[in-house]
Amino acid sequence: MSDAGSVLKQLDTWNRLLLTIGAMRLLFAHYDVFPPFVDILRSFGLRHNDIGEVLPRFLLDYGNTNKTATELCFDVRYPEPNSRQNCGDTWSMRHTALYCKHERTEDRFVSILIQPPKRLQSRLSTMLSSPLPVGCRSQLVQCMVLTFTNSYWNDYIASLEGRLTQLVRYDAHSKFQKGV
Repeated sequence: MSDAGSVLKQLDTWNRLLLTIGAMRLLFAHYDVFPPFVDILRSFGLRHNDIGEVLPRFLLDYGNTNKTATELCFDVRYPEPNSRQNCGDTWSMRHTALYCKHERTEDRFVSILIQPPKRLQSRLSTMLSSPLPVGCRSQLVQCMVLTFTNSYWNDYIASLEGRLTQLVRYDAHSKFQKGV
């Protein structure tokens, strides 16, 4: 049997997921998605501040009682450079989510990827069209998502460190003294 998958993209990465109840039901019925993925769909794009302090989740299930399928889903928050060079922060926190199922009896891989990193999209389509075994394909998709969402963390932390250093220097040269 062949692999199946869907990529859900939105114009703005931090909007709530614009998916109707009917479309979600069709998606779940078509791919026979396990229910914990609903929690990730419901919280997609939810944030309370610019940092997006909603904690990521990783959920794993071994399918039905016969253990014929392995399903997992997770969501990831990650920094990415934005195009706003002249208005403060040049970084934005992004959000992506992945659902994967490997049906061992049918040797089929199913995936649903929500708002993938832009740099990942072309590589992902190339990889999915290659003749890899299903088990390898499933693991490779997961690794690619995690690799691409991890790629800017060092640069982002370095930029935060630079801003903190500037604040410390400013404070050290400030005319105000403690206790005065």
